[in-house]
Amino acid sequence: MALVLRNVYQTFNYFFMEYKDPRVEHYPLLGSPWPIAVVIVLYLKFVYDWGPRLMENQKPFHLTTVMNVYNFIQIVLNLYIGIVGGLNSYFAPDYSWSCESINQKDSPARRKLIFITYLYFISKIIDLLDTVFFVLRKKYNQITFLHTYHHAGMVVATYIFTKFLAGSHATLLGLINSFVHVVMYFYYFLTSFKPELKHSLWWKKHITQVQLIQFTILMLHFGIPLLGGYCDFPNVLLFIGFTQNMFMFTLFADFYIKAMATALSLVEKYYDDYFIKRRDERSAHLPLAGSPLVVTGIVCAYLFFVLRCGPRHMESRKPYNVRNMIKAYNLFQVAANLLLFLRICYNVFVVYENFSFRCQLIDYSRSRAGMDEVYFSYAYFWLKLFDLADTVFFVLRKKQSHVSFLHVYHHSVMVLTTYCALVFVPGGHGLMLGLWNTLVHAIMYFYYFLTSLGAQESSVWWKKYLTRLQLTQFVHLAFHFGVPLLNGNCKFPTLWLGYGFLQAMIVLGLFLNFYIKTYNSKAKLKIVKKERHDKKDH
Repeated sequence: MALVLRNVYQTFNYFFMEYKDPRVEHYPLLGSPWPIAVVIVLYLKFVYDWGPRLMENQKPFHLTTVMNVYNFIQIVLNLYIGIVGGLNSYFAPDYSWSCESINQKDSPARRKLIFITYLYFISKIIDLLDTVFFVLRKKYNQITFLHTYHHAGMVVATYIFTKFLAGSHATLLGLINSFVHVVMYFYYFLTSFKPELKHSLWWKKHITQVQLIQFTILMLHFGIPLLGGYCDFPNVLLFIGFTQNMFMFTLFADFYIKAMATALSLVEKYYDDYFIKRRDERSAHLPLAGSPLVVTGIVCAYLFFVLRCGPRHMESRKPYNVRNMIKAYNLFQVAANLLLFLRICYNVFVVYENFSFRCQLIDYSRSRAGMDEVYFSYAYFWLKLFDLADTVFFVLRKKQSHVSFLHVYHHSVMVLTTYCALVFVPGGHGLMLGLWNTLVHAIMYFYYFLTSLGAQESSVWWKKYLTRLQLTQFVHLAFHFGVPLLNGNCKFPTLWLGYGFLQAMIVLGLFLNFYIKTYNSKAKLKIVKKERHDKKDH
């Protein structure tokens, strides 16, 4: 028996030494597996034994402040992991969506991805506090098999992934899971200020749907290369990834089916409820402001053209000469955005006697001011549709490097957001978004107009201030939507305050990452040029 145990130990030790990724050796907790095993055992022991016994004769702890801080940290951490991880993996030029084999490539992007993978592993250890809080608050009914299995299993899985598979085909799991956790912890954060949301079937239904979508995508992500046999990634790991997500999908689907009606009836019910009964009737007669299917179709066609159809069409063709068209387009954008900006300013600072920057409610009447807000929202929606032409021009000019994740994400989401705002919440507190954005776009398209006339980018000295203005816009909008959301005393729809805050934070992160990368690379280029110049002088 002793010989068998020794052989098992030696085999186990050989595996961990031979196949480990040397790029992660210096990170804490990624050495021997025993500390992680101890963490899992202590977690399960506390949750099922020590914790309940400790709380048996105790009143539940009030942990509202602690949990608010915890939820906020989780939102920021998972958002950072999702955005930075995505930019350095699936939106990096040397990364494959269909099959990324296990390799030990070493580049700045890969090193950053390795660090993000490690952060994801740490976040799964932090997630164990969810259950600890349940115990300390005596919420034992929420400590289900699904809950503990998922939390303990994710710690083990992310330890193995980070130690042996960092940066490989399984990376998508961490990225999607991080964005799901942003939504989930944002909901928890909201319920601490709005306790009535805990009983909201709308939130619970949609969070569960997001989780089901996550598991469906991951089943396809692992299942297609497993069946296709074209991927240089171990089949056993593809099989584990597929079956694990299928198992999680089954557990969540079982919960979803028991708690909700069938998906078809829900779609029909909520479509009728939101887009017919609850919509703002004042805009129903306007072109493209009716069914959401048309706008969704436009966005899908846009994504298909700029990401797939367009680049394939241009692959063996010369770039189109659309300079004159771009000049006219930029001039139109300057005029349209500036006109709408001035018109909104006139209403905000002249027409409205008591416009509130802290909490401006929507005027749903058919008064002049109320209808103005509808037409402002409609004009702004059309400007976001016209903005899609930016990317089309990039594709036709074969400037595919400009078609970044930030660019495509921002343009497509803005179309959907402005449509929904027009249909449900035209004007009110959201006017500030249109005010800021039209000003920034008027300046931005004026810059584009100058460059289309032949002005050199370096000669337009205020270009860097344009990006700073955009960053200022998102910071202010985050406060604009976030402060009334946290105060809880604004009667503007809470969902839209939350969405405005979350969207401002996401785009701020993307723009900040772009700004730092762009100007750091330019600074390095200047240093290199200076060094070359100094060498010539010597």
